[in-house]
Amino acid sequence: MPTGGPTDKQPPRLLFTNPDTFATGVQTGNLLLTFNEWIDLKNGQREVQISPPQAQPPILTVRGKSVLITLKDSLLPNTTYQINFGSAIRDITEANVSKGLSYVFSTGPVLDSAWIERRLLDSKTGRPLAGAVCMAYRSPITAQNAERRPEFLGYADSSGWVKLNYLPNQDLYLLGLRESAPDFIYNRPGAEWIGFELTPAKPFRSDTIWMFKEEPDSQAIRSATELHGGKWALKLNLPAQSIELVDSPEDLSGMLLERDSGTVDSCVVWLPSTGRMDSLNIALLADNSLLRRTLYPKGMLKPPKPGKPALEGPSSMPWVLSYSRPIVQAYPEQFRLTADSVKIPFNLSLNRGRASIQFDFLPNKTYRLAWDSAAFIDIFAEKALPGELKFDAEADRNFVTWTVLFRSKPNTPRLIWAETKQGLRLPFNMKPDGLSGSLTLPVGEYLLLHTEDENSDGRCNPGNWKNKALPEKTYISKKPFLLKPGFDVETVWE
Repeated sequence: MPTGGPTDKQPPRLLFTNPDTFATGVQTGNLLLTFNEWIDLKNGQREVQISPPQAQPPILTVRGKSVLITLKDSLLPNTTYQINFGSAIRDITEANVSKGLSYVFSTGPVLDSAWIERRLLDSKTGRPLAGAVCMAYRSPITAQNAERRPEFLGYADSSGWVKLNYLPNQDLYLLGLRESAPDFIYNRPGAEWIGFELTPAKPFRSDTIWMFKEEPDSQAIRSATELHGGKWALKLNLPAQSIELVDSPEDLSGMLLERDSGTVDSCVVWLPSTGRMDSLNIALLADNSLLRRTLYPKGMLKPPKPGKPALEGPSSMPWVLSYSRPIVQAYPEQFRLTADSVKIPFNLSLNRGRASIQFDFLPNKTYRLAWDSAAFIDIFAEKALPGELKFDAEADRNFVTWTVLFRSKPNTPRLIWAETKQGLRLPFNMKPDGLSGSLTLPVGEYLLLHTEDENSDGRCNPGNWKNKALPEKTYISKKPFLLKPGFDVETVWE
C-alpha cells in the first residue's frame, strides 16, 4: 500500500493578508490572514495578543486556510497595532506550529518604529518571570490610576525578556505584572508580582524591571497546617527575626517551637499530646507582635515515626544531633564519644529540640558517637533506641570551604547564599566589612545568590507600589559552581 509520502514537518506559511502587513491608513476592524495550507487555531484567546490591547476580545474565526480577526473595539487614530499569534497557528495534519508570527498595521500615515526591551526578574530569587506582562503608558501610572488599560504590552519569554516593538518615539511609563487573572490590573497584592521604574523609559534601550510580591501591612498567622499528630506548620504574613511561644496551656506546657535561624516567616509547633482535643488556642510573639490562633486537630493523624538520628554539620562545631521528633530530655552519661577508639570528653546541651555536642575537634580522626537506650526522650515521652553514628574526619575532603570576595563597595551589608539543586539556601558567614564571606559545604553543585541588604535586616525586602519603594535585588550566578573533593574554592563576585 502507498505510504502517502514523507511526514509534513513544515509549519503553515503566511501567503497574504488583507489589509497588507505593514499597511498604513487602515480603518477596518476585519483582518484576514491566509496561509499555504489548512490551519487550526489552538488557544486563540490566550495566545493571540493585540497591542495596544482592546477592552473586548476579538472574534477569531478559522475558514479553511484563513483566519479572520474581527476587532470589536474601535481602532485608535494614528496608532500602530501589532498582533502576535504565539503558538496558536498550526496545520491540521501534524500540528506543526507557526512560531513568531506577527501582523502589523497602522491607522495613521506612518508606522511607528521605536522599541523598548526589558527583562522581568523576581527580585527575591533573581530568576526570570516567564509569562509576565510588560505594559507601557504614555502618561504616568500610579497606584491611584492603575486601573486604566495599558496602551502597549508584551509578554516575557522563558528568559524573562520582552521587547515592545512599533512604539511611538517618545518616553513611556512601564509597569510589569504577573497576574492571577489576565485583566492587566494589579488587584491582588501579595498574590501577584508587580514591578515598576521611577523614571520614564527612553526608546531604543534595554534594562531590567525587578518584580516583587508586596507584603501585608500587619503581622498575623496566615495559615496553620497539621502535618502529623502533634506537629503543626505555621506561616506568618511577614518575616520575623524572633518567634517565640507564649501563654502555653498548663496541660500542654511542653509545647515546643522549631524555626530556622535568621529572619523567617514560618515555624513548626509541636504538641506533647496527640490525644483527642476539639481545639487549642496558641499565641506567638513574632518580634513585637502578639499573634493568636485557634488550632483544630483532626484527631486522626499519627505522630511522625521515630527515625534514625542524624548529625548536622559534623565538619564544624558544635555537632548537632537531630531526630524526627524534638528531643526534650538528654542524659550525657548515656552517650559515648570516641576518636580512633579513644574516649574523649564533650559537653551536651539542648536547644529547640536538638542536642548540641561540643568538643575539641581534631582532623584525621575517626569519630563515633554512641548512645544507650533512653539516652534521650522525645516530646511524646518515648525513649530512643540505642545506636551510633560514625564520622571519618580523614574523609573530610568531602567538605570544602567556599569563599566569596567582593572588590568594591566596602561596608555594604550583603547576603550571600549557596543554593542546592533542591532549592535549599545555605547562608554564608559574612565578615563585618562586607567584602568576603565563607561557608563549609559538602561537595556538589551550587548556585550562588547575592543580595545587597540595604536596611541591614538580614533578608531581601520587597518593594511597595503605593509608596513607589523599589525592592532589594537578588542576583544569581549564570551557571552552577562545582565543588570538588579536596579543593577549597575562592570566587570573586563581579
